Amino acid sequence: MAPFGITTTSTEQVHNLVYESLVDWDEKLKIVPALATSWDVKDNLTYVFHLRQGVTFHSGKPFTADDVKYSFETQAKPPAPGSVTSFLPRSRPST
Repeated sequence: MAPFGITTTSTEQVHNLVYESLVDWDEKLKIVPALATSWDVKDNLTYVFHLRQGVTFHSGKPFTADDVKYSFETQAKPPAPGSVTSFLPRSRPST
């Protein structure tokens, strides 16, 4: 999932170079796998995504279901503009 706050086409274009979604669109506007290799629809409110293995963040941290959960929760309740988010360090490194 992408960070919240995308409001322009140019921002969306940059976003597409940096972030990857669970699913994407093909040229015929069909939903296709991206970070999710497949998914099951249990009911109108429940989807089970099967995540691609071997995906890591730039830091080398493995991509997990917890990351997807965090993204959904942050999208549902984004912090106010200018507030500190977990994308930023919480403390300064010791020297």
